[in-house]
Amino acid sequence: IAKRFYNLLLTVLHDSRVWIETGYRIGKHWAQPDVSVIHPDQERDDKYLLGAPLLAIEVLSPSNTARQIERKLTLYFEAGGAEVWVVDDRSKTMTVYRKQNGQVTRTTIAEEYRSDLVGIVISLAEILV
Repeated sequence: IAKRFYNLLLTVLHDSRVWIETGYRIGKHWAQPDVSVIHPDQERDDKYLLGAPLLAIEVLSPSNTARQIERKLTLYFEAGGAEVWVVDDRSKTMTVYRKQNGQVTRTTIAEEYRSDLVGIVISLAEILV
């Protein structure tokens, strides 16, 4: 699933902006989204990208807890993230969290999502096969 998202994002973004399983140092914490899109001017050190990605995609696994996902959402949005997509293969849905004007909104997608942030349309039927 992560690889399908990665390949789809590469159709609209340069490969220098799209990452898979890459570590981010966010303050004293670390996060590793399944797929991410970095800010055009994302800083990095020798090992990690610094701060939150512009877009983080988290594909749920049976071991993920609601608390883990909440922690990541908080980290991403407090450090400059704009969108987080949480993908649930079991329910064939994707929950999109977006930060706009200081507020985080949540939308559950069951079929198709148009992301103006990265300029792409996601068809869940094609991703969650």
